[in-house]
Amino acid sequence: MLIPSVNIRANGAPWQKRLAVGDVVCCLFPLPSANLRVTPAPRPCLILEVCKVVGRQYAVLALGCAARSFLPHVAELQVTSPEEIRLAGLAQPTRFLLLQRVTVPLNDSAFLIHPNTATPIMGRLSDAARERLRELQVRLHSPQEGLPKTPSALRRRHSTRREVARPFIVERRKRKRLARKPRASA
Repeated sequence: MLIPSVNIRANGAPWQKRLAVGDVVCCLFPLPSANLRVTPAPRPCLILEVCKVVGRQYAVLALGCAARSFLPHVAELQVTSPEEIRLAGLAQPTRFLLLQRVTVPLNDSAFLIHPNTATPIMGRLSDAARERLRELQVRLHSPQEGLPKTPSALRRRHSTRREVARPFIVERRKRKRLARKPRASA
C-alpha cells in the first residue's frame, strides 16, 4: 500500500537532494490539482530533469504505464528486461511516455512514499536505459528531426493506416422528371 507523503514538506528532505535524472518515483498522476474528472492514481514516473527556479526545486516527470508487446513509439522509453525492471523498482515491464510530462515542485503532496524505500524514489534506470533515455531526449529536442511535439501528432504521423490518393471521379446524374398521373376520362 502506498502512503501519501505528508512528511516530505519538511525542509531539506534527504530524498530531494539525492534526486537525479533517471530516477523512478512514485507519484499521483494526473496531478490532484489538475481539474480533471479522472481520479489520480499512484504511478511510476521517470525524472527527466531536476531544476531550481526562484529558490524552489522542481522535477519534470514522464508518466509510466504498462509496456505494450509491440515496438515502442518514437517518444517512449521501455523498461522490459528483468534486470532493468528490478533496478527501477518496478513490478512489471513499463514504458515511460516522454511527451506526457509534467513539472512538479519537489515538496508537492503528489509524491507518495514507496513502502520498499520509505521515500518516493522507487529505483533508478540501468546504465543502458539511461543511455537510451539520453538518445531519445536528443532526438526529441533536435530541430532537424522535425518530430511533432504532441502525442496526437505523433499518432497521426506514425499511423498504421496508409493514406491512399483517391482518384478524382465526376458523377453525372440524370435529371429526375415527375411522372404525371393520367387524367381520368369522363
